[in-house]
Amino acid sequence: MKIEASVEGGPETAAALLGFAAAAGNDAVAAAQAAAIVAAVAGGNAPVRTGALAASYGVQDTYIVNPLQYAGPIEYGVPSLGMAPQYVVRDAWESSAAQIEDVYSTWLAAQGTALGLEARVE
Repeated sequence: MKIEASVEGGPETAAALLGFAAAAGNDAVAAAQAAAIVAAVAGGNAPVRTGALAASYGVQDTYIVNPLQYAGPIEYGVPSLGMAPQYVVRDAWESSAAQIEDVYSTWLAAQGTALGLEARVE
């Protein structure tokens, strides 16, 4: 992601940038969108025996969740049982990096525009 800035009018620019920093720190909307992308990909990547695991990935606030008791052991493995980790969510996160970057780039540009800054997504 590339961020460029040009300054015209010191006090106005300082106020706009402070507003932008405050808005950027409250990224729950973008984080929830990114989590939804990862949850959807995780569901598609999950091992399927009955389909319950794949169908159970979701988002709560900004977190990727799965209420099934065996979701954690599948993700992280159980070394004492010889069960290797499958990294369903981690792999979904990594494979969704470009989409997540697009979500945040678009969201940051919208925040800047709302504060009177010129913003472009490239």
